[in-house]
Amino acid sequence: MLLTFPRAPLPAGLAAVSAVFLLIYLYLHSSLGSGPHLLSIKASTQASQLSQCPPSSAISDIVLSIKTGATEAFDKLPTQLLTILQCADTLLLFSDLEQNIHSLHIHDVLSRYDPEFLEHHADFELYRKQKEYQAEGRDIQTLSTMKDSNSDWRTAGHNAAWALDKYKFLHMIERAWELQPDKEWYVFAETDTYIVWHNLVKWLERFDPSEPLYLGRGEPMKKEEGDGFFFAHGGSGFVLSRAAMYDFCVTKKGLASRWDARIPDLWFGDYVVAKALKEELDLNLTSAAPMFSGHKPINLPIGAGIWCRPVITQHHLRSEEVQTLWMLEDDFYTNSSSNTPPYLRFSHLFRDVLSGVKFPELRSEWDNMSQDNTYTIKAPRTKVQAKEKPDERVGEPTVEKDPNSSPDACNAACEVVGTCFQWAHLNFTTVEEKKQHSGGICYLSSVFRFGNHRPEESWVDEKNATNIHMWVSGWKTAAIEDWLANALDSCGKVDWT
Repeated sequence: MLLTFPRAPLPAGLAAVSAVFLLIYLYLHSSLGSGPHLLSIKASTQASQLSQCPPSSAISDIVLSIKTGATEAFDKLPTQLLTILQCADTLLLFSDLEQNIHSLHIHDVLSRYDPEFLEHHADFELYRKQKEYQAEGRDIQTLSTMKDSNSDWRTAGHNAAWALDKYKFLHMIERAWELQPDKEWYVFAETDTYIVWHNLVKWLERFDPSEPLYLGRGEPMKKEEGDGFFFAHGGSGFVLSRAAMYDFCVTKKGLASRWDARIPDLWFGDYVVAKALKEELDLNLTSAAPMFSGHKPINLPIGAGIWCRPVITQHHLRSEEVQTLWMLEDDFYTNSSSNTPPYLRFSHLFRDVLSGVKFPELRSEWDNMSQDNTYTIKAPRTKVQAKEKPDERVGEPTVEKDPNSSPDACNAACEVVGTCFQWAHLNFTTVEEKKQHSGGICYLSSVFRFGNHRPEESWVDEKNATNIHMWVSGWKTAAIEDWLANALDSCGKVDWT
């Protein structure tokens, strides 16, 4: 049985109702902006009355930039405009095509590339198609399935919109400063990012915008840059201080255009940002994890590390999930007994959104994300290993079979490790020329989450070898239920570090 995402009751015909309310919302706010390039809701009585929104005085120096693409903008933006974007004091919209949503303008940040580059580079095939479709009045969303014509082993499985996305980032940063200079904080997010505004404002109070700062959820790039290099995951959102933006856009004026020729050889856009900031400004990432999260509630890595921490962002949310969290927030703040808004924590998400969902014991063609290096436990040694090296790792648990050999053996390994809540077994086959190699990898995790359906995968890597992967996942349901029973009311003072 597939897991469903519980949601608060919604009116019938949500899509139609949302469209009507969006038009009303945009009409009411159309006269409040200071120009066609942005949405400003400083004078909005509606926004100030929303429990999810901090007072305008607390967010007047925060610029929120939303990055989207023409193939998805009108699918995802409306729900955000009806929910989290109502809190934005100043909102900028950036994409790969010049468009309008009523009074809101969506800026094409690719237009500044060299015309020759735009006309002939393979990565811009979708860009050219979108302009054609727009001129002909055709449905641009049908291009969402267009394949990347220039893919390699790193980008296999991604579409043309994903390939085009990396070219937006640096020009988006530059345009944000041009349109709204000298603000304190510049927040960059995407159309499937959820922002908890009260927590964002409180967290930013810890920092000085006059210092060059690059804040976000760090991801390593060891292979390309070596140990110690991290980029801020774009979907989780990242933040640049006023000082960092000034250095980027004024001191290093023209930086984005100078990097245009380098981007085709780089992997993806959020990595491009980190690399440019490091090389040009000698600016490294300051971690915002786990509060900036790359997961939706159903995939949160539940455990002591995040349970009591405040939630600032989440990623990969469908429109209905954004709506669910928006309603959850409203209920959370309006039912608070304190005059001061409480701070939404990860524990609240589980309690209010996922508490009715049971973890299964076993699921085939499923990846519960136990292979996340942050939370993976080393598998216990086998009895054979213990006999070969009797003096090493004394007191550690042992198992009868190599945990990597099968899902059953991986499950057995998780059972004997006290800190293991779930496991995932990857069975792989690699075919290279006329040779074939098969094996398995067992991942044990100190946190628990649901994960995603993951059917058999097959692809060709950089060595021209065919790889086939199959996943099986399992959970220690009794241990999970015991942990949750003891953790529900265990949080004290909020930790913002």
